[in-house]
Amino acid sequence: KQWYQRRVAITAGDILTYIRLTCAEVLNLRSQVARLAIQIIGDYFTLLKTAMDADLERTCECLLIKTGELNQFIRNDIGATLSKMVDNATPSRVLVSLINHGTSHKSANVRAISAACLKDIVSRMGVNKCLNKEFAPKFITAVDKLSHDGNQEARYYGRLVLSWCMELSNFDSLCQRHLPANAARNLKDLCDKIKNKGVGNLPQSADRTSGRYRSQPVSRAQSNLSATYPTNRSRKPSCHNEVDHPDSLHTSLETNSPRTARRPGPRRDLRETVHSDRMPQSLYKNLNSSNWQDRYTGIAELLDLSIKQPAEVRQCIVRISDAFTPRLKDPNSKVNLYALQCLLRMLPHLETSLDQVLTPFTEQLVPNLASQRANIVTLTSQILDGFKVHVDNPQLVCEYCRIIKSQNNPRIKPIILDKISDMVRQVHEVRPKLVEQMTVPIIVEHSECLVQTNGANNLGSYVGRLACLLYQCMGNKLLTEINRIKPATVGTIREYLVANT
Repeated sequence: KQWYQRRVAITAGDILTYIRLTCAEVLNLRSQVARLAIQIIGDYFTLLKTAMDADLERTCECLLIKTGELNQFIRNDIGATLSKMVDNATPSRVLVSLINHGTSHKSANVRAISAACLKDIVSRMGVNKCLNKEFAPKFITAVDKLSHDGNQEARYYGRLVLSWCMELSNFDSLCQRHLPANAARNLKDLCDKIKNKGVGNLPQSADRTSGRYRSQPVSRAQSNLSATYPTNRSRKPSCHNEVDHPDSLHTSLETNSPRTARRPGPRRDLRETVHSDRMPQSLYKNLNSSNWQDRYTGIAELLDLSIKQPAEVRQCIVRISDAFTPRLKDPNSKVNLYALQCLLRMLPHLETSLDQVLTPFTEQLVPNLASQRANIVTLTSQILDGFKVHVDNPQLVCEYCRIIKSQNNPRIKPIILDKISDMVRQVHEVRPKLVEQMTVPIIVEHSECLVQTNGANNLGSYVGRLACLLYQCMGNKLLTEINRIKPATVGTIREYLVANT
């Protein structure tokens, strides 16, 4: 492990090789070797984060296969590693991997832990994103199977996710579109049952099913292994009485052990069971209302919560963003303007939690730069400048470069290019390879604009500024990279750099 920590930063180019070799050892017949490999994969997710996406399918598959074993220690380690996967990898890729390799598996243990992971990833992504055109067919089929699963734990989590989906007005039409007629009818009957009786409680047999909800005594073998590679401990027991809605893949012995588990109390309202974020339900109702005055009130309520309860808002930022981001491009001009004004005031309170929802925010904000209203354009530009202070700048540069590649509006591109140029020197000092990988193709793609750079708002002047800043950072390496990508553009860019540097 010490060798791994020293070398992980300089072996990024070959990291896929190490990941695949480690995954192969997960299936090792020696339990200590397998456990060590599982724990190292957990550290891969913690340190490399989204860089693990390239081989996520293989990694997820080997972990889920190993879950089918009876060794309780291995199951606990796999639960910890899968939790790190859910927290650090790209949510959409994790969702696809779980559906492909877990929700339809023959082993009940694999389906149970896959359903728990699915619940966590849906909570992180938001139901709206899980039901978009890309994921809806597979996602609805998986939820339908889990909701009727023979394993109690898998069935509980499947119905919990189903109860979240029921809040969407178009869920019934999506089920009819993507499910056979009989399956859609049965799922509708189940939805009616959930509305009347609730989701129910997490079965007490969950600790025996998947091994994530019970801490075992430490054996001699585990003690010896801990001396070389510390095992991941369960989180501290919750002080709440609710045991039917765990927040993660781990719950401690004191909370969920059969000896100390509390008897289920009176059935609570479905809304209390479903919403673990503890935000006022009026907030989501108002933000999604068809009445513009209710949406206006919801925005004001969110601003007030961000100022008075910033920690709670940051904790629920993913779900909140699903309801709030459409208001940034609201068809009602008053709501649109007020949402932008409130977001600008909320930025200091949201802090780094915006890293999780940067893409949804930029997707709704960027079209405002092409608005005919000057105050909308000004506010949007100020918010994007605020991102520079409160969002991880390397991530922000990647997001802006993605926007440049996907946008064709001539009024938007110059503004985004200008904001990339403002950050490129600072980010290049920290992440030079990232900056070069993302920005050089943009210069190559827009090299024809460098021929005509007359006028203050001409796109060529902004491309030229970015090229000059990159040339100051990279030197002649910039021309070498351009020649590698598209040799025909080297002459044009060299002439511009000679004339302007």
